[in-house]
Parts: sequence; structure tokens; C-alpha cells
Amino acid sequence: MNILYTESSPNIGGQELQAIAQMCAIRRLGHQVMLACREHSRITPKRIGKSILEKL
Repeated sequence: MNILYTESSPNIGGQELQAIAQMCAIRRLGHQVMLACREHSRITPKRIGKSILEKL
């Protein structure tokens, strides 16, 4: 299954951390997960680091 998460907040807080945790869990179940966010958001891959995204 392909799952798209969307996040409009420019910052990282509880909601964003929860989304990351959910994306990791869903990925471990064998699904493909993608994140759509603002270009300069703190949750972008460049900001949260490759190590987190590789776990997705």
C-alpha cells in the first residue's frame, strides 16, 4: 500500500514527531510511505536527517 502523509507546519513538535513514528511503524509493516511538507519545514529530509528517513 502507498501512504502519503501531509504536514503543513513549518516547525517540529508533538504532531510531527507522532507522524514520523507512525511512518516508521507503517514502513516496518511493508508499506511505502511518503511525506509531503513545506519546502523549508523543519521536518524535511534535509532537516531531520537521513538516518531517520532510512528507517522509514
